[in-house]
Amino acid sequence: MRYAALVIVLAACTASEPTSSSTTAELTATEAWVGLALPALRAANCTTCHGQASNLPNMDFLAGTTDLEIRDSLLASGIVDAEMFTSRLLTKGQHEGLSFTAEQQDAILTWLELEFPQ
Repeated sequence: MRYAALVIVLAACTASEPTSSSTTAELTATEAWVGLALPALRAANCTTCHGQASNLPNMDFLAGTTDLEIRDSLLASGIVDAEMFTSRLLTKGQHEGLSFTAEQQDAILTWLELEFPQ
């Protein structure tokens, strides 16, 4: 029974939630993800095709049940990195989804600049 409880506790800690040891920069990046970037991705309907329920192979880079799980999934996917202006997220090219508005692109860039400080 203790083993099952430990598995449940460890499973609950897999997303990189802010902790008391998180730096101000990490907390600011997390706030920008939750308050700017993720709402922009949702407004552009990105999570519809690229989220948890994606039926497209290797396209579920926005999978997760919490805001931070979605961020962790995106970061692990290689779709975004420190080369933010050439990030595949922003240079996705033509596909069936909507294009980002200038405001949505600015929100995502703000988060990327905080997530990958130079």
